[in-house]
Amino acid sequence: MNLVEPGLYVRSSLSYLFVASILVGCAGVSTVRGAEASEACVLVSRDGDVVRAVSAKTKETLSENSDAKKVIDWAVEHADVTILEPGTYTVNEAVRISRSGASLIIKENATLQMPPGFNSSYISEEGADYYPLVYVAPKDVFSRNCILENVNVINFGTLKACGKTDKKATGRWGGGGCIIYDGRKWGKTCGIVGGTIFSSGVLTGCRGAALWILDCKNTRIPLMCAEHYGNGVVAAEGCEDLDIGILAGLAGEKAEENETIDLNYFNKNIRIGTVIGSAPSEEILDINNSPNVTVERVVGYGDAKKMNLVGLTTYPRSSCMTLKKYIGNSANSVVVKRKDVVNKEVKQWERTVEVPPLPESLPRFAVKAKLIAVFEDGSREVVFDETIPLNLGGGE
Repeated sequence: MNLVEPGLYVRSSLSYLFVASILVGCAGVSTVRGAEASEACVLVSRDGDVVRAVSAKTKETLSENSDAKKVIDWAVEHADVTILEPGTYTVNEAVRISRSGASLIIKENATLQMPPGFNSSYISEEGADYYPLVYVAPKDVFSRNCILENVNVINFGTLKACGKTDKKATGRWGGGGCIIYDGRKWGKTCGIVGGTIFSSGVLTGCRGAALWILDCKNTRIPLMCAEHYGNGVVAAEGCEDLDIGILAGLAGEKAEENETIDLNYFNKNIRIGTVIGSAPSEEILDINNSPNVTVERVVGYGDAKKMNLVGLTTYPRSSCMTLKKYIGNSANSVVVKRKDVVNKEVKQWERTVEVPPLPESLPRFAVKAKLIAVFEDGSREVVFDETIPLNLGGGE
């Protein structure tokens, strides 16, 4: 099984070295000063063909280039918080975050995208390749001693991955993934600890799940809400002690299996608040070989005959990416407290999100998120209306 295409790591490392050499040689003293000390917050913005990273505190330009990826890579390597301001940022390779304590925020009206065909780095399972748009992983991914802690990805805007690959051309199933957290270790431990993943914005261009989270521990996912994914919203393998709030998979017939969350091998001790799905769906909540899972509520919207709320399956070890030890039957330790079906056809989903001013509200702020189902008969239902606290400072 090909776990990872090695060039992903080699190219990323060379990219950082190359950018640093250009900055030191061409951009002057102020850029060198920015590179030597960690910035609390950097704002990345576009001005015509030029993308700039500017200190939120001093307004000093720290990096600029026509290549958006080089500027964003520089920012996430040197800033505690990187904010993508409104605009479109096109990258031809994954934005990689390998620095503990780093946060990436995609603002409303900001789009980070990868065009089809620009997907040379990937992670693999048997028969499938996934190309990340945002790739979170330790610098030495498989090394036992290299751990990444408290990395946060917060999306209020749009993450547009590279879409489907041409199976006839490649011979393999696969395509883009908006976010991939990759904590795999040869020692069968978790290489990523902590951190928060949040998306109230648009997640699109995904072949499988919008978020893949692999071999991570104590990571929080307060909210992920999506309508334009290929197969599902979240896929997790080898994770421990995840704290998940609200997951909403609203694609309906636009998706394939349409699984809101797939606990796809060897996860354990997972806590989930509410899982929301839409018909048709093979399984809104799919749990495979994952013990000690507690879910407060699973609710499906649409034709009850066209969706399965919960699936519990035990598989032999086969096509998976996690390196964790095999876990067998887990059904006896799975608790789903409540299952509901709203047997009405949804005409559209209305989302409202209120975000306080950024960066002024950092590091702790609260987001108000509301989802309303508008039915074909004209009636409406508030699916959720929550105020969600986010802390990017690393403390409690």
